[in-house]
Amino acid sequence: MSDKFEKRRSPLKRSAALFVLVAVALIGSALLRHPDTPLPDRWNVFEPPSVSDPITPLTHWKLDWATSDPKLYKEIIQSAGRITEMERVGL
Repeated sequence: MSDKFEKRRSPLKRSAALFVLVAVALIGSALLRHPDTPLPDRWNVFEPPSVSDPITPLTHWKLDWATSDPKLYKEIIQSAGRITEMERVGL
C-alpha cells in the first residue's frame, strides 16, 4: 500500500518541463546564430574559426569542424593571406 501513496510526477509536469527545456535550447540557439549576437566570434560555436582568433577552449572543436570540410578549410587559410593554391601540373 505504500506504493499507492508515493509522490510521483504527473505526465503533465514532465511534458511541461521538457517543453520549457526545448524552448530554452531553441531560443538560445537562435540568439547565438543571429548576426547581432553579443557573443564574440571566438566563443561562438556556430561561427567558423579565424586564423587571427585567440585560442579558447572551443578552438580545438572549431578546428576539427573546419578541417572536416575542405571548402571551409581552404577559405579560412586563404583569408589569412599566407597561402595560395598552386596550379595542378599534369604528369
